[in-house]
Amino acid sequence: MVIDIVANPQINDKTDHPGTGVPHSQNGAKPDHPVTTPLPNRAFEKLASLKQIHVARVYEALQATGFTPDEIFQIIDAQEKLQGIVGRDTVRKAINTTHLDTDTGEKRYYYPPVHDENENTPKPRKRGRPSNSGVKHQFPTVDYLCEILGVNSDGYADSVTLDDCRKTSRYRRAKHVRLIQRAEGKQLSTNFLAKRLGVQRRRIHAYNRIEGIHTQAVFVKIPITLNHIPGFGQAKPGREDELKQAIEAFWTVQNGAPIYLEDEDGKRYPARYQVAFKLLCERKRVYMIQQVASRYWLNKTDNNQEPIIQS
Repeated sequence: MVIDIVANPQINDKTDHPGTGVPHSQNGAKPDHPVTTPLPNRAFEKLASLKQIHVARVYEALQATGFTPDEIFQIIDAQEKLQGIVGRDTVRKAINTTHLDTDTGEKRYYYPPVHDENENTPKPRKRGRPSNSGVKHQFPTVDYLCEILGVNSDGYADSVTLDDCRKTSRYRRAKHVRLIQRAEGKQLSTNFLAKRLGVQRRRIHAYNRIEGIHTQAVFVKIPITLNHIPGFGQAKPGREDELKQAIEAFWTVQNGAPIYLEDEDGKRYPARYQVAFKLLCERKRVYMIQQVASRYWLNKTDNNQEPIIQS
């Protein structure tokens, strides 16, 4: 039978491993300026997919400096708190960023402005950058952010430190490392890892190299025989055209492109269905070798990184 391949295995967000993160309702204390209420992974991944990761980065950085939910503040207060950690323009951009609800067309602020009727509204400038120095904002709660983003507030939340928020790349790497700590030894698709951080696949390879993350390639060995090809069954001489069409159809429905072909003697061939057709016509056993999700370790004791081939 054909092996079903799962490229993106699900990670149990409810599983807790010491020192790797906490549910968002608990305290993930770390020695270096811990974030007391980490942003849930679902909210972080949604912001990354919207290319608004600066909102998540500033949110967790402000929490690490002591900002509390529903606290009223001005942009200049946040800029002073994060001076030397996050740039002033990035802080301003994050606080003024809005989320567009595709259903209603309504724009909502992640940091909602607060209007005090007792204070005079500053007059708009005729020239230069618009001034919002007098506008006050409310520091959002985790539930409020999740409501705007349309995600659940439960599940796992990977904590980061204030030092992790100094650069966007460093912030992404910290989130990547926390996930590997939780899923150590499990198979994770590179596409999944890249998508959740809002980066390209090659960036994940760079993060692994910088953080010292060990990877182990995993392959599956899928037999290609006349009995395993749907719609063909037992082949007979003179039905080469039907065989070729069946192999081509079988080739296109596989989950993932093959790396190479291998016969019963272990000899390798290019991954082309025409080659598979030729070998089957010679009554040879043919196998399709596909690469699937790799395994990851952060603190691996041995250096064995030989690829695994699963039959």
